[in-house]
Amino acid sequence: MTLFTSNRFLGRLLLLATLLALIPIWSAAEADLETVVLEVRGMSSSMCQLQVKGALAGVDGVEVISVDRTKNEAIARIQAKTVSAQHLVDVVNKVGYPTQLQGEGTPATSRGDLSSEELDRVADWMAKRIIQTGSPAFEDSEVFEATAVRVAEDHRAVLTNAVMDKLEEMGALGDLLAGSRCAQYEACSIYGDLSGATGEILDMYVTEKAEDGQRFENFILPEFAAHSVAGEEVSLSGLRGSETLLVFLAVHCRHSLDSLPILNHLADSYGPRGINVVGVYINSGSIEDLNAWLPELEPRFEIWGFNDPSLADLVESHLVPVYFFLDAQGRLLEKLVGQKSREEVLASFSANFEVRVAAR
Repeated sequence: MTLFTSNRFLGRLLLLATLLALIPIWSAAEADLETVVLEVRGMSSSMCQLQVKGALAGVDGVEVISVDRTKNEAIARIQAKTVSAQHLVDVVNKVGYPTQLQGEGTPATSRGDLSSEELDRVADWMAKRIIQTGSPAFEDSEVFEATAVRVAEDHRAVLTNAVMDKLEEMGALGDLLAGSRCAQYEACSIYGDLSGATGEILDMYVTEKAEDGQRFENFILPEFAAHSVAGEEVSLSGLRGSETLLVFLAVHCRHSLDSLPILNHLADSYGPRGINVVGVYINSGSIEDLNAWLPELEPRFEIWGFNDPSLADLVESHLVPVYFFLDAQGRLLEKLVGQKSREEVLASFSANFEVRVAAR
């Protein structure tokens, strides 16, 4: 039996702080709710906060109030008849963040019987081995022989976090991910990375990627409504009357992040000339979540949020980033799938919009 398979481990590296944060929270009457405060260790970034928040929000009967890595704290309200406070502790521990109820002492530094020193020793050996071989697959016997530590099933989450940290410290994480399926497609799924996709799901992504550069005639993109970061309801039909570059993005996708400077450039250059540049974050958290981290990226184009995957189903486009070039009547002119260089996007922008702009 292997400790990690390639798909599972690389998937964890790519996804570590993403998908669970996107599940809608449960709500109930105030009288039925009990407040629980957790002490959580190991949240080193805002993405870690999102992972903890997502793990809690994914539990039935839980409403997450806040997660604050600077205070090592997570606060949630639960329906006591549905879920216990201890279950929340177990859930967050399982995704790799040592956790206890507030006031019950300092959270353990590791899961189960894996000590802090053992965790560091195993993570260091694994990280170096991955760099040497390019493979994250290990046999249990190999790990024990090299480190004298037996790793159990319930250690995997915290160990994955530790190995990722080691790879980042060694400056090797980017190179390892460069050969991943996400890098090959220059795109991610709205659900996360592409490493674990198989069968019909993978076929769907292959089909969508083949639409890169496709041009359309008399095709109207289906109508949908979303919310702006100001919390106002917005819709695709509200953009009609002006040419629009509509781009689907996701918080967990590095390619989406790398696309933002291009969108800023287009908004600066063409926004004053009457062309809309709109980024839609799909399956990427609530408007409150978007407002918590988006300002750090300084987007200068319009941002919408659509916090579930149904929009991708509606337009049959589950990869991000994806660029939709729409004319003033809302007709789709061209679709680009995956991350593009500034030159590629500008070329399509000019081909689709420049004549119209010049004719204004």
